[in-house]
Amino acid sequence: MKIRKLIALFAALGILTLSLAGCGKENEENTENQDQTENSENEAEDDNYVSAEDAYYSFCSEGLDDNGFFTGVKAADVVTLPEYKGLKLTAVTEEELNEQIDMLLQTFAQPEQLEGVVEDGSTVNIDYVGSIDGVEFDGGSTQGMGTTVTIGVTSYIDDFLEQLIGHSTGENFDITVTFPESYPSNEELAGKEAVFNVTINYIEGEMITPELTDDVAKLSGFETVEALKADIENWLLSQKAVDQIIAGVDCGELPQEVSDYYYSYMKGYYENYSLSNYGM
Repeated sequence: MKIRKLIALFAALGILTLSLAGCGKENEENTENQDQTENSENEAEDDNYVSAEDAYYSFCSEGLDDNGFFTGVKAADVVTLPEYKGLKLTAVTEEELNEQIDMLLQTFAQPEQLEGVVEDGSTVNIDYVGSIDGVEFDGGSTQGMGTTVTIGVTSYIDDFLEQLIGHSTGENFDITVTFPESYPSNEELAGKEAVFNVTINYIEGEMITPELTDDVAKLSGFETVEALKADIENWLLSQKAVDQIIAGVDCGELPQEVSDYYYSYMKGYYENYSLSNYGM
């Protein structure tokens, strides 16, 4: 019941503005990525041509007013809030605090960097530069950034990864592979033989979770561990308040206008944007 109330509350309150904001953002990204030359050709051939971004914006904004709110729908008509002043909250326990700290530290976990010989199943960090007939090609290099692969798991062309077996960390060597005859991601490479100069940086070991120190706290934007803990504790208190308020929220049925909007939104998304990218 608590989850149902949370969903209904967010749908009636927050989603009124977030839906239009998200729509506008995706619309901008689509506009930037659209092939302008192709648009011009289509427009010249058909006076009734509607661009993908125009169609997307059309179904994205249908049912919303100029301010991004559902037309004729008020959150106050759907949601009745409880008394939220003077809430009595239980103190944050040490267990609750440590649970959040452990979750935070997990985000900073890094694999142990080992030396040794690459075996089948090894996870290794490598750099490589690919060339065809001595000429480097676009997309064939890690540009010194390193990439992590697992022998027998990660998918690479031909027997690229299998040729790493038996080589040692720090070693630099060439391997030769052949691109498949059908290679849609880059048809210019299809069927061609390529040489990759590979460097094995390290073999990955177990993930190592750091201790909570001032240096780790600074990675999260705090000068000290104490400041980080205080912020987490305040956040936990705010969550307790939100949970208590939500528990007392009285939510009515979601208006039909809202359901209709999301039905139209998803239908239009797949018809005018998603499926068109795959020529379906």
